[in-house]
Amino acid sequence: MFILAQGAPPGPSGLWGMLANFWPIIAIVLIMYVLLIRPQRTKEKRRQEMLKSLKKNDRVVTMGGIHGVVKNVTDREVTLLVDEKREITLKMNRWAVHSIVNREEEGELPAPENE
Repeated sequence: MFILAQGAPPGPSGLWGMLANFWPIIAIVLIMYVLLIRPQRTKEKRRQEMLKSLKKNDRVVTMGGIHGVVKNVTDREVTLLVDEKREITLKMNRWAVHSIVNREEEGELPAPENE
C-alpha cells in the first residue's frame, strides 16, 4: 500500500501565522525585559541621583568598603575624611561612592537627654 504525501496541515497564514510561530521568543524577550533590564535601569537611575545629591558632611561608604565623611565634592572627585584624629583624607572619583549612610543606620543616634 502506498501512502501519499500530503501537504502541511492548514494553519494561520500571513502575519498571524508568523506571530504564532514566534510567540515563545517574544514571550522570553518580554520576560527578560521585565525581570532583568528594567530593574537594572531603575537601580542605575537611583544611583545617579544619589551621586548628584552628594554633599559636604554626608557619611558615605565607598565601593572598596572605606567609611568616611565627605569634605569636598567636585564634578568628578570627592574628598573624604577617613580619620578625624589624624585628619586623614582621601581623594577619589565620585563614582567610587557606593552609598550614603544615615546616622540611624549606623546606630549613632543622639543620646536621649536625662530629665
